[in-house]
Amino acid sequence: MIHWINDRNLVKEDKLSTGTHVFIMNKPIKGKLDANYLGPYVVVEQAKGGNYKLTTVEGKYLKSLPRNKLKVVPKSDDAQIKFQIESIMDWRTRNGKIEYFVKLLDSPVSENSWIPENHIDNIEAIQEFHGIIHRTSLFSRSLNHSFFMIIMLFMVFITPILCQSIDGMFQYCPSHTKRSLYE
Repeated sequence: MIHWINDRNLVKEDKLSTGTHVFIMNKPIKGKLDANYLGPYVVVEQAKGGNYKLTTVEGKYLKSLPRNKLKVVPKSDDAQIKFQIESIMDWRTRNGKIEYFVKLLDSPVSENSWIPENHIDNIEAIQEFHGIIHRTSLFSRSLNHSFFMIIMLFMVFITPILCQSIDGMFQYCPSHTKRSLYE
């Protein structure tokens, strides 16, 4: 009988050690796109009542939570692989994950490769790369804007001058006729 109640109430018997990374259950979920779990957080200690005191990865303390509200972060060998990069050349999305085409530190250009975002240890390089992309898109946008402004200025100021008659009066200057504007 007691096992049935424990299973129903999500009672977990295993203890968490200090330094364990956990997620917090996000209940109630307010929208269908909300995450089921929040985190990761780090277990600091177990309180007297059996709850666990948590901190964020940056070190900010949270309230203590019971074991049934916590989910241990699974250990992954892939997450431990980190690359030191010299520069980022390009980026793409594959299977919903961002990958960067990078030049690795102290390696030839022939070894440039696509690496998942979570395998790059230099966050500043990623931010710098996206800043460069944003600046170049603004630069190309400003060039397009400048070209448009030159055309508009030509239409407003130069065309009336070319269509002006000798006595200073403006005349109809159709552009579809075969006559020259300078006659």
